[in-house]
Amino acid sequence: MAVLVDGGRKRDGEVVIWNVMIDGYMRLGDCKVARTLFDQMRVRSVVSWNTMISGYCKNGDFKEAVEIFCEMRRVDLRPSYVTLVSVLPAVSRIRSLELGEWLHSYAESKGIEIDDVLGSALIDMYSKCGVVERAVEVFERLPRKNVITWSAMINGFAIHGLASDAIDCFCIMREVGVKPSDVAYINLLTACSHVGMVEEGRKYFSEMVNVDGLEPRIEHYGCMVDLLGRSGLLEEAEQFIHNMPVKPDDVIWKALLGACRMHENVEMGKRVANILMEVVPQDSGAYVALSNMYASQGDWSEVLEMRLRMKEMDIRNDPGCSWIDVDGVLHEFLVEDDSHPRAKDINSKLVEISEKLRLISKVYERKITVRDRKRFHHFQDGSCSCMDYW
Repeated sequence: MAVLVDGGRKRDGEVVIWNVMIDGYMRLGDCKVARTLFDQMRVRSVVSWNTMISGYCKNGDFKEAVEIFCEMRRVDLRPSYVTLVSVLPAVSRIRSLELGEWLHSYAESKGIEIDDVLGSALIDMYSKCGVVERAVEVFERLPRKNVITWSAMINGFAIHGLASDAIDCFCIMREVGVKPSDVAYINLLTACSHVGMVEEGRKYFSEMVNVDGLEPRIEHYGCMVDLLGRSGLLEEAEQFIHNMPVKPDDVIWKALLGACRMHENVEMGKRVANILMEVVPQDSGAYVALSNMYASQGDWSEVLEMRLRMKEMDIRNDPGCSWIDVDGVLHEFLVEDDSHPRAKDINSKLVEISEKLRLISKVYERKITVRDRKRFHHFQDGSCSCMDYW
């Protein structure tokens, strides 16, 4: 019996050592070596799987995180509380509502407590999967709420363009005695930006500093630049950047450049694009945006100049990516990528759908939810919730 106990301890000790090594490689960003070690393990614990899932998430490999979770299910290993918290951010990023709902149902059926941490992850998942109503249900059923759960709900409203609900949520949070965090303010300012609430954005930015005594981070400044720029206040946005006590990063300049493109201010766009090209010379964003502005004015010689410049500097435009879960199989699509085995059929169907989409929500009396790179658009009665602001 003693031999068996010692053997068990030795085996457990080996698993711990392997888990530590896997975690170490994940922290270094070397997912490939971590996966090799994981595949070589003779015995794996739940911690082993959790380490792989969370490691993939931290390194932005969300598809791999979901796939290894699905593999964990196939070997009939019971996910733990930590497993759910680890995989939900990946589910949120790839918008796999079906899997997210399964995780929620699993937690409830197995008696796993949906506390503030797991609750916040579920709120974030439902919001980013386009079902903000379910996010509200989770939020309202939480036995305890902290600033993280409140912030998650405010962000949920924000990405769905429900600025009034986001503001109401923020105000109720204050009323129940929860002090806003800097993240809560980022989400609130984002909500204002999505619908062009300039005065409200100015008010809350001031309140953050003068009432709650929070020092603005670069993200808060970015929200304000985006808010002012999208509202057409380009000169004010540019002046705001110059008056910032911190050095603006490329995200802030990109926000202003995007506003210049939206409002067709080519002269300011040139200035901002040149700054961006100095700050992040290998980033394609500035070149593409400026090229598009030239194209909108019919200045094809400048468009050609931009493309030649990108080619000379070997600057490539990273393709957009999307995922869809069909019957438990995750399909990945890249812009201008026809490698999918049914690419021809898919493209043919897309053409057919595009023709039928025009004002389709009114014709069929259906509410349609569509997501762009930053937020959701809700089409009903032939019009969008953002009123074409975005």
